[in-house]
Amino acid sequence: MTFPAGLALEHLALRLRPLHRALRAAVQRQTAAAERLLRPDVSSLCVTADQVETLLGDVEALAGWSGGAAPLTPEEEAEQERLRSRSDAGESLPLDRLSRHLGLGAFEEEAVLLCAAPEIDRSYERIYAYVLDDLNRRLPCVELLASLTAVSLGERLARQRMLGPFGLLRRCGVLETRGEAATGLRQELRLAPAALGFLLAAGGSVRSFCDPDEVEVPAGVEVPAGLSREEVARLGRLIVEGRVAAVGLWGPRHTGRDEAVLALAHAIGRPLRRLPLDRLAAAGAEPTIALR
Repeated sequence: MTFPAGLALEHLALRLRPLHRALRAAVQRQTAAAERLLRPDVSSLCVTADQVETLLGDVEALAGWSGGAAPLTPEEEAEQERLRSRSDAGESLPLDRLSRHLGLGAFEEEAVLLCAAPEIDRSYERIYAYVLDDLNRRLPCVELLASLTAVSLGERLARQRMLGPFGLLRRCGVLETRGEAATGLRQELRLAPAALGFLLAAGGSVRSFCDPDEVEVPAGVEVPAGLSREEVARLGRLIVEGRVAAVGLWGPRHTGRDEAVLALAHAIGRPLRRLPLDRLAAAGAEPTIALR
């Protein structure tokens, strides 16, 4: 069954409406910031004394920084339900399917939408560049995605981590980086081609978006010899309570090392994934499995 592309695009356009309001507010903030400068016309060519003073005031105020969320209005919620009711039986809207499959949160959905927008209309590129005060930065980047609707500096920093290489969207192949960046904030992100095709017309399978390092924890796990269930339960409680941040296990595989990790994950009900060590190739360590 082919999902109607028009319905998928209509849903994306609807979900972008709250983000349009957030972008408008960001544009107004940027306009106000430019108006504080004595010579905004030369800001792209040099850093003037008044601009430095303005920037210093901005960074000093970071602790009290706040933005605003971008929820759907009640009318938009009702319109979304009408769109859902128009989809074929058994076929939910692509964005809904992707979100349900990966367990995306509100911010992760927002990041997907902001990355999809320039693929739908290139006008977004200049809007993003204006918000970022740099015409050379026209594509979605970590700074834009993390700060647009964050309500505090803490949330903004947490979102930056979520957009990193170990964040859900990048691990599961929904977002990918574009080019190299001097800093993490400037790192540009885009929808992977498969994700774009899926969102616009449900092309491909939603199952193709997954974390290849996710480890399935069996329903019943045997505790290996040499380790008691009581010890596993005690370690689990300490992790849940935040009194233990890491547990180290080492030794040959036949000693039950990996089974012990599975037992611990099962005891505390946490997901499990392998920690890729390809970036640490110089250390010569083999991949292991770790609680996520």
